[in-house]
Amino acid sequence: MSSRFSHRLYLRYAVRYPVIFGAPFCVGEGHLLDLSFRGCLIHCDRRLPVGEPVRLGVLLPDQAKALPIENGIIKWVQDGRFGVEFLALSPDSRQRLNRELRGALIHRLERRGHEPPIGGKGEFVNYDEGSAD
Repeated sequence: MSSRFSHRLYLRYAVRYPVIFGAPFCVGEGHLLDLSFRGCLIHCDRRLPVGEPVRLGVLLPDQAKALPIENGIIKWVQDGRFGVEFLALSPDSRQRLNRELRGALIHRLERRGHEPPIGGKGEFVNYDEGSAD
């Protein structure tokens, strides 16, 4: 793994949620591919500049209202994907994100007996370029 991602503190969970994003110069849609306490990985057909601020609306399953991430920054861009670091979240957004991550962790632990050994393919992701958590 690249040294620029060796500082990761939080688990990332593989997901596939629709996301709407807005940056100072564009608005777009994509799919959130992994999620953590401090960031996410998004796949889309737009090329966004590193270092730009970005706002997200994540469409979580079984929720009528999108999860707003009002203050993020694009940390890296590569091959139709980009990593976002969450700089600050409202208390409501943090609570909703925590609930989603708690559910992902419980699901992972429940499946633990059905997953391949460490190093095999599982729900926890480890992209080389990673997300910005």
